[in-house]
Amino acid sequence: VKGDEIWIRLRTKFPADFDFAADPHLLFLRLPTEGEAGNRQGSNDIYIPNAKNGHVFEFVREGDDQWIYFGNVSDRIVLGLWETYEWYVKLSDTALDDEPEEGAVMRFWKNDNLLVKITDKPTLPTASSHLAEFHLFTHWAGGSPRTQKMYVDDLRITTDVPDGTEDQPRIGIGSTVPKPPWILP
Repeated sequence: VKGDEIWIRLRTKFPADFDFAADPHLLFLRLPTEGEAGNRQGSNDIYIPNAKNGHVFEFVREGDDQWIYFGNVSDRIVLGLWETYEWYVKLSDTALDDEPEEGAVMRFWKNDNLLVKITDKPTLPTASSHLAEFHLFTHWAGGSPRTQKMYVDDLRITTDVPDGTEDQPRIGIGSTVPKPPWILP
């Protein structure tokens, strides 16, 4: 609800032949919001765009529909390697820029490097909205180009403030290195 904070950290590995050719992008992380009656009100989304548009990552809060593009070419996903992503969201129907004590903020890290801090967008549509759930890779725009696999490990989700710097607490990359993936029959 308004004023709450959430941290989501995961490690991914995309095989060398992974195809990102979704049109125009692959939904990576999603935090759907609902109203008091349980009606869906949109979501906060992080997308992995296809290489055609030149963007590295994209953020949008559905309903606001103002896209924010972030990351440099050096921040693109490296195929065949484990990489760590962390997403922090403070929930509010007002932006931090407009309400410094209670306003919304969103931060996104890759491999413990901050790629974006958004302070001028609300993360909830109304003061009575709430997060309903968390989604991981739920949408492939334009249809899936083929059957393929990628790996996710060490997913952590918390609303407890993790250790870190006072102004940007985060779960962080930690010392855990994912083991080789197990393929279950």
